Amino acid sequence: MTIHEGISPALSVEDRYPRLKEAPSASRPKVVFFIPDGNIRWAQGLGIKDTIEGHRAGARKMFGALELITAIPEIETVMTWGYSHDNWNRSNQEIRGIMKVLEETTKKALPIFHEQQIRFKRLGRPEKIRSQFGSLWKTLETVERETEHYTDRRFGLLLDFNGDDQEIRMAQQLSEMIKQNPGLDVTTKLWNSLRDGWAEGFRPADLVIRTSGEMRTSGLGWPGDRAEFVSIAANLPDMKNEDIIETIVEYSQRDRRFGGRPAQITS
Repeated sequence: MTIHEGISPALSVEDRYPRLKEAPSASRPKVVFFIPDGNIRWAQGLGIKDTIEGHRAGARKMFGALELITAIPEIETVMTWGYSHDNWNRSNQEIRGIMKVLEETTKKALPIFHEQQIRFKRLGRPEKIRSQFGSLWKTLETVERETEHYTDRRFGLLLDFNGDDQEIRMAQQLSEMIKQNPGLDVTTKLWNSLRDGWAEGFRPADLVIRTSGEMRTSGLGWPGDRAEFVSIAANLPDMKNEDIIETIVEYSQRDRRFGGRPAQITS
C-alpha cells in the first residue's frame, strides 16, 4: 500500500514504519540510488508472457517507493536507473514498452514532485531518446521545466546512461574545452562539473539499493562512487516498503571511513 492508498497523511513515516526509528536521523543517507531489477523474472515466474507487464508492475512499485522515500526528510536526492546504455541490445518491442512505461510513470509522479518540492532531472545521453521517442522526450522536458524552480530536493531519472559512456562524454567535452583554451587548468572541480546533473546539485549516492538479490552495480559509474550497497532479495514487483526501510537501517549501522580508520583505533 502506498501513502495515497489510504494511509493517513497525519501519521509520520516513523509512525507507519517504527523500524525506521532504529536509524538515527543523523545516520540516514542523504542521497539514495535505486537499481531496479527483476521485472522480467517476476513476470516469467507468474507465467506472464508479455514482458511489459513486468516493467509496469515494477514501475508501480517504484512509484510507491518514491512516495515512501520522499516522506523521509533526511533524504535530499533520489536517483533511479530507468534505462541503461547497455539495454539497447534488447528487442525493439521491449524497448518501446519500457519507454512507454517510463513516460506514464513520469507523468504520474509530477504531482508528488510538486507536493514535495522536488526537482526532476533526466541524466544520460540524450540523442537516441530525443530522436526515437519524441513523446517521452516531450514529457521529460515538461516535467523538468515545471520543477526547475525547486532547489532543496531532487529526483534523477537515468536514461541511456552507464558509467563508461558518461566518462566518454565528459572526456569529449573536456577535449573541446582544451582546444578552445589550451592553457585550461584541469582540476577535480572542473572534471566533476561535466557530470550529468552536477550543476543541478546531483552528487554520488550514499546508499545504492538493488532489487532481485543481485550483488553488483553493473557499471553504474560516478553515481555509485564510494556508496554503501544493499541488495533486496525480492524482485522489484515483489519489493515491500519495509524492505526499503531495512536498507536504511542497515546503512545507518555501517561505519563509513572514506579511507580513514575506525574511531576506536587511535594508533
